[in-house]
Amino acid sequence: MNNGVKDLSDNWENWNSVLKKSQIDDKEKLTKEYTDTIQDLTKTIADLTGASEDLELPDEFFDSADNLELIN
Repeated sequence: MNNGVKDLSDNWENWNSVLKKSQIDDKEKLTKEYTDTIQDLTKTIADLTGASEDLELPDEFFDSADNLELIN
């Protein structure tokens, strides 16, 4: 869990920026930056919650402003 907290703290500003861009323009979801962000953030959430490393979250999870606020 400590790694998840550190990852979130170190990367949240960048991840949040990428996710917000994707909420404005769906084409952003086709970028490598978006894919990397989703993969890294999913791993971090899995670490924070004690879920298995193969955790899969639906795209709608990252589209929700409420969910992003909870992560922040």
